[in-house]
Amino acid sequence: MQHLSDLARKRTSIRSGIIVAAQVKSTSTFLALTSLANEYISRLQALVPICFTRILWKVGSKGVRVNDRHPILGLRTAVCFVFVWGMSMNACATTSTFTWKEEVLLHDGKKIIVERTDIYDSSMNHEIGQGPPLAEHKTTFTIPSSNQTVTWKSDYRQRSNPDSLQLIALDVLDSVPYVATLAWGCVAYDKWERPNPPYIFFKYVDGWKHISLQEYPENFQINMIVISRKKDKPNIFEANKKFGYVPAEMVAAINKEPGRTKQSYALYREPIDLFGICPEVTGSDGLPVKKEFRLLEAAPDVKK
Repeated sequence: MQHLSDLARKRTSIRSGIIVAAQVKSTSTFLALTSLANEYISRLQALVPICFTRILWKVGSKGVRVNDRHPILGLRTAVCFVFVWGMSMNACATTSTFTWKEEVLLHDGKKIIVERTDIYDSSMNHEIGQGPPLAEHKTTFTIPSSNQTVTWKSDYRQRSNPDSLQLIALDVLDSVPYVATLAWGCVAYDKWERPNPPYIFFKYVDGWKHISLQEYPENFQINMIVISRKKDKPNIFEANKKFGYVPAEMVAAINKEPGRTKQSYALYREPIDLFGICPEVTGSDGLPVKKEFRLLEAAPDVKK
C-alpha cells in the first residue's frame, strides 16, 4: 500500500511538471519528466500487471520519449501519456461489495435484523492507494408483523444532482417504517435545503416520502452504524462470523468510538453548531445563492 501511495505522489509531480514545462518550454524539464514517467510505468508493471499491459498498448513498450530538438512535440507526447494513463486506469475499473447483517434496536425494545451492502467503484475519482470510493449503499429489512420487504438505497456517485444520504436510524411505528439520514457532502446538503439539525427524514408509504422533523416520532433514536468506516470492517466481519450479525450493543459502541461526531449517536431536535461545515455560499449582495435541484430525478423512489 505504501508503494501505491508513492506512485500517487509521483503521478501528481509529473502532472504538475508538464504544466510548468509547457509554460517555460524547457527541454531539460521534459527529459526529466520522461524519466519519471518511464519509472512510473516500470513500477506500475510490478504492481498492476493487467492494467500495465493496457497502458503499454497505448504508449509503446519503450515508455514515453521526448524529442530533444522539438520541445512542443515532447509536450504532445507527455500530454498524451497522461491522457492514456487516465484511460487505462478507467479500463481497469472494478466494483466490490461489503455486505453484513446488523441488529437494530427499535423504540419499543424489539429488535430486527437488517442486511446492509456497501458498493465501491474504482472508476470514481480517487488517488491511487486510497482504495475505491463508496458508490452506493442499500439496506434491506422486513417490516415487523408483516412479510413486506423494504429496501433503502442511496447513490454516492459524483454528479450535480446527488442522491447522497447516510442512513443512521431505522424504526417502525404502526407498521410504517421511518428512517433518519445525514447528507453526504455539501452539494447534497444544499440539495436537501441545509437542515439544522442536519438530518433528512423519510417514511415508507407506497415508497419513501420525504418528511419534516416534526413528522418524525420523538422517541426514535440513532440505532444503526453510521457509515461503515474501513477501521470498523474487521469488527463488523468478526461479529457477523460469530453471531451472524452485528449486535445492537456493538452498533452503539461503534458509533461512539473516537473520531465520530455527536451526530453519530445522538439525534438532536434543536439547531446545533455545525462548526463551519458546508458554509452557505453568498452572492455579491450578501444573500444566499439558491441552487435548483430536482429531487425526483436523482431518487425516483423518493417523494417530497
